[in-house]
Amino acid sequence: MRNPEDEDAWEHFFSFYAPLILRYSRQCGCDRSMADDILQETLVALMKTIPTFRYDRARGRFRDYVRKVVRRRVGRAYKRSELRCSLEDHLHPDRRNQISDSKAVVPGAAWDELWDQQLLRAALARVRDRVEPLTFRSFELYVLDERPTAEVQAVLGIADRNTVYQHRSRVMKVLEEEMQKLREEVGE
Repeated sequence: MRNPEDEDAWEHFFSFYAPLILRYSRQCGCDRSMADDILQETLVALMKTIPTFRYDRARGRFRDYVRKVVRRRVGRAYKRSELRCSLEDHLHPDRRNQISDSKAVVPGAAWDELWDQQLLRAALARVRDRVEPLTFRSFELYVLDERPTAEVQAVLGIADRNTVYQHRSRVMKVLEEEMQKLREEVGE
């Protein structure tokens, strides 16, 4: 990513981080438009700093650095919004435009939880491409949707419940591999 011309690296970064940044912004109380602006501003800020950025594990993880950039952008978005509302209130006192009280600062733990969810989503997308469709669907119904084995068997036409357990085991093994690969790719 140090090379802004490396479209593949930036596309990979965007596909992983964009949903995370948007969800985090929304949890901070931003509406969809603000969250989109925060995403764009964050990407621009990162494009400017990444070429000279030096990763130092002793100072923390890269994802924590990205979180700090996003939090600054969220704060700036609220300041702009408050300024705009203040100006509108001054110009049109009869039309009070109130900002949502939900602009609570989301702690780092929320970022970490969203991070884990995004890592799992990305890994599951990769797993879906690596295993047979029936195997993945069986896993999806049994593990992700928490349906009983008998229901999974009936929905998918699987004769033996042990097959459902085997599907779960196969997918879990591949999922663990993909999670590890993703962690290495994102420098965790």
